[in-house]
Amino acid sequence: MPIQIGDMTLYTVAELAEMLEVSEGTLARYLRAGVLQGRKMGRRWYVSDQNLHDYFTASAQEGDAPSPGVQDQQPVVAGEPPPASGGAAAGQVQGPEPDWRAEVERLHREAERLKQEAERLEKLYGEATDSTRTTE
Repeated sequence: MPIQIGDMTLYTVAELAEMLEVSEGTLARYLRAGVLQGRKMGRRWYVSDQNLHDYFTASAQEGDAPSPGVQDQQPVVAGEPPPASGGAAAGQVQGPEPDWRAEVERLHREAERLKQEAERLEKLYGEATDSTRTTE
């Protein structure tokens, strides 16, 4: 249930997700990227009715809602941190900068795992194809 403070209404991510029929993860990404303005108190994000109005007004003027992380992409040079996003307004609560090196390492491990899985499936598919050819 939204929180009413004077003439201001505050919504949680879960409430907005239900109202707008989008995932909580999408809204959380928009909030972290500064695409949708809000405030984080403790572990919860709150979005005011005015911030929600501003988001939809700006989106309508720009033609569509921006996707966090897609606009303003710049190439990342190996060994250097990615450029700062600068998406938050003054006074905006921001989370800590992500550990990009750990994320790059995680992505490398995931790529290696996927490569091994692809090789396993290719071998399995090849064996299955060979066995169907001999039975025909």
